[in-house]
Amino acid sequence: MSDYEPDYVYMLQVGYKNIQIFYEDINKVPARVRGAILVDDDNENVQEVEMRIYSPSNNLVYQNLTIQDIFEFTANEIGTYKIIFDNRYVNHNIRFTFTLSTGQNEILKKDHLTFVDAKIKHLVNFVHQHEVNHKMMSSVFYQRMHSNLLNFLF
Repeated sequence: MSDYEPDYVYMLQVGYKNIQIFYEDINKVPARVRGAILVDDDNENVQEVEMRIYSPSNNLVYQNLTIQDIFEFTANEIGTYKIIFDNRYVNHNIRFTFTLSTGQNEILKKDHLTFVDAKIKHLVNFVHQHEVNHKMMSSVFYQRMHSNLLNFLF
């Protein structure tokens, strides 16, 4: 997973006999869903957390009871996937890190940046022209004010 860049990184805590549920929308299929989970080992007795992922049609697509895991599956259904973290096996809170990438977020390419770069150059030119016009108007104002002051005094 050297090419893995997570869309999300969560630091989570699931209380004793509780669950945490996350929802992830998949709009383009097939989608390569990848992620990782790592239980915090600050606790004296590191315990496992159960993770289950359900498809929009409520089919179980992934399940694991672990302290660390790198997972990957192909999502073939469009809709909202449900990710459940369950702490019913441990008698204390579990803290862990969870990352997820679904490939649904568009990554900027060089072509996108040329459009943005052109808009920024246009904005910089506008600001520069405004600055030049302001300097010229200030100079004319001060010359007229100085001329009017001299005419008034003499």
